[in-house]
Amino acid sequence: MVCRLIILPDLLQTSCAWVLKESRSVYKTASEGIMNLADKFFEMERAQALQVRMYVEIEAQTALHHTASCSCSVS
Repeated sequence: MVCRLIILPDLLQTSCAWVLKESRSVYKTASEGIMNLADKFFEMERAQALQVRMYVEIEAQTALHHTASCSCSVS
């Protein structure tokens, strides 16, 4: 029983380290993607930039409606 209690914190620490390492990798990739998108956005012509802006607004409204419908349908 004592051996299990000693191994468990080591296992927990190792798993947390793996999760944090992977989270950092995901965050770095997402940040680079956002930076690339921002660079592309400012290089676009006005009409293309407005299309992207409209798409982002529609996506945000869709997510808002989805969240509202999910919270209403829960019983």
